[in-house]
Amino acid sequence: MNAPHEFPPEKIPSDCWDWITREDVTRHALGAFEMARRECFPPEGERFLDADLCAWSSRETFADWLADCFSMRIKAMAYGYGFGDFLPEVERLNLWRQLGSSRTVKQDEASS
Repeated sequence: MNAPHEFPPEKIPSDCWDWITREDVTRHALGAFEMARRECFPPEGERFLDADLCAWSSRETFADWLADCFSMRIKAMAYGYGFGDFLPEVERLNLWRQLGSSRTVKQDEASS
């Protein structure tokens, strides 16, 4: 994240997004996709389908995780620039990074 930055008051619509580039958005979208995709895999030792054939995750849960991860990443970036009351998102993202996904790359590739 960047150091806090002073922004002048918004005077035109493009001032609303002057803190983020298209490349930043693309990078965060791809990062959120990877974060959410990893969450679709069950914890090590667990099966994707349980005895009742209920799936660990679904298209709906993936969409939910994707939106949540993207939001968390964008808000953490905004907070890094010194605006927005997004400390909870920063803390969640830091915790996510510390704990890592419970799914490993090896599991991920083996399940593809």
